[in-house]
Amino acid sequence: MIFIKPKLVHVDCFTYSERTNDTTPIKKASHYTPDWWKALPKQIERENRVVNMNYPASTMKTCYGLVELYKYGFIVPMWTDLLMSFTKDTYKYICADGRTEVHQHNSDQHAGSLNLYWVMKLLNPWIIYEKTGIQFLLNACHWSLLDYSKFKIPYGVLEFKHQHNIHVNFLVEKHNTNVEFDWGVPLLHIIPLVKTDIKIKTHVIDRTEYDRMSKEKEGVRNAFRNFLPKLIKLSIKNEQ
Repeated sequence: MIFIKPKLVHVDCFTYSERTNDTTPIKKASHYTPDWWKALPKQIERENRVVNMNYPASTMKTCYGLVELYKYGFIVPMWTDLLMSFTKDTYKYICADGRTEVHQHNSDQHAGSLNLYWVMKLLNPWIIYEKTGIQFLLNACHWSLLDYSKFKIPYGVLEFKHQHNIHVNFLVEKHNTNVEFDWGVPLLHIIPLVKTDIKIKTHVIDRTEYDRMSKEKEGVRNAFRNFLPKLIKLSIKNEQ
């Protein structure tokens, strides 16, 4: 059998906030395994009452699915406390850092299919660059968000060669409720969709350079619809 070592992929993560980089940096998923899971013993004793004997049994600490999950990709923790209040008709929010923004997707973007939900976007202070263009699955850190049942973070797939933002889309049912995001809680698990090793490096840059690299402040989308697919297609064409 010939063993082929997975290629190394460099992921560069940029933020304008030194505190974010110091306290909640993007790191490999293995760094952010849930505290409750780390505290579990690997085995427990169970009783077989038929033969009146105890026997060893595994716990979730050795669950293959969980162990393997945290071997892959990297995690983006929440970078500030955020409180949101929703009713059927309105929402408001306040963030501890005074600069994080939350936006609402207009209902015409989903043609009314999600009218039972507030469709929201939490703007992330990180941007990511990766040169090969491989695709990544964006997934909520479900095992760290067990106490956060009032919102849902749907899946998505992105690449970071042609676009670089990792804003967090989330859904909240339209009724009176309060939603809280806590500083430091693991939020997004980003997993490569190819077998690869990843090297993560974080960088702190000034806000002007951040805005230039994120390209959001250009204020130009160039297309009325399907902007990102067209951007990627044209960029690839002109790289050849």
